[in-house]
Amino acid sequence: MFLLLCLRISVNAGIPAIGITASATIIPTLKKPDNFLISLDTKTNTVNLRWEDVPDGRLGFKILRSTDQICLSGEVVSIPANQTTYTDTALPGANTYYYRVYAYNESGSSEMSNVVSAKITKNIFQKRYIWIQVGFNSPAAVDRLLNLISTAAAYGYNGMVLADYGGQYNNLHQSAAVLDAYAKIANVAEKYGMKLIISHFDQDDPIYDASSSGRNYVANDLVEAYPVKESSFIAYTSSIGVVSDPAVYVANGDFESWDSDNKDLPLNFTVDKPGEVIFRDSIVKHSGISSIRIQNPEFNKPFGLARINNYHSEISVLPFREYEISVWIKTQNFNQPGQIAISVYGYGRDGKTEQRLLYSNQNSPAGGVVLSTQDWT
Repeated sequence: MFLLLCLRISVNAGIPAIGITASATIIPTLKKPDNFLISLDTKTNTVNLRWEDVPDGRLGFKILRSTDQICLSGEVVSIPANQTTYTDTALPGANTYYYRVYAYNESGSSEMSNVVSAKITKNIFQKRYIWIQVGFNSPAAVDRLLNLISTAAAYGYNGMVLADYGGQYNNLHQSAAVLDAYAKIANVAEKYGMKLIISHFDQDDPIYDASSSGRNYVANDLVEAYPVKESSFIAYTSSIGVVSDPAVYVANGDFESWDSDNKDLPLNFTVDKPGEVIFRDSIVKHSGISSIRIQNPEFNKPFGLARINNYHSEISVLPFREYEISVWIKTQNFNQPGQIAISVYGYGRDGKTEQRLLYSNQNSPAGGVVLSTQDWT
């Protein structure tokens, strides 16, 4: 049996004060770890430890870390029996850190190893990120990004905030070249341990989906579409909840209500040539009782093919929010699918000037591919 005794004397208002900490352990026949060595990576402020293995009887090792060389009884890290190295990346700040290691089994512990130390001269930032904007559809830009990932990792960075250039990231239907670029980025980031933080993108992240290993190297919890202002939160016992904004919807957006005098004219909408190009369809529908059908729009080219406008109702929105609009579409032998587009209009800062806020077709970044014949999509 041995007694570990730590004795420190300090003076408080001229009165000596003695503090004693002690612990007792039965020493089995375990050899202590020899040649306990330390090295410091000054780029990342990480401490690397290694020692010689204890040949017989050990279940593992325990490492003590402290900022006090005399009373080295601080944090304890358990190491498996077959491991003789450890990298300490959780240092809280600039200081001198002292380490010892010992072996243990079900009967007790070995003697302590020698003491090693490392001096950290600057504060440590666990999240060391850089920001870059890249066009994913440019092979040259993607190659520069891949080189930057390896260079940044070599200089101690461990995260990268990716901002899309040109809007390709928001396109739900990516080209083969862009999907290949996502796969390369995900795999290189995984190779170098680089966390990818997606800026101004959706939580459903295609770079993560492209990763060959399926490991999440994209920090979706850090995704932010827009700054959040004037948003209410509720604090619960162990969590915080967001108070939902009022529901936003397009009046008669489900095309369930129709004009009593014209069966092919949906309420709250103006359409091109109802009954000739635009029809109410009570048989082919996604849900509910009806859908709106566009048929032979080429006959109506002077009127913009087949416009369905909802100018009669305005949607009230809040600032610093992100809104999405979606449409169910089914086609059959439709010879101009690329002409299908959605536009959203709003008012300028003066509250009077009309501006187009969104134009989306399958050639735009936010658009989706519409086929000549497809089921409800």
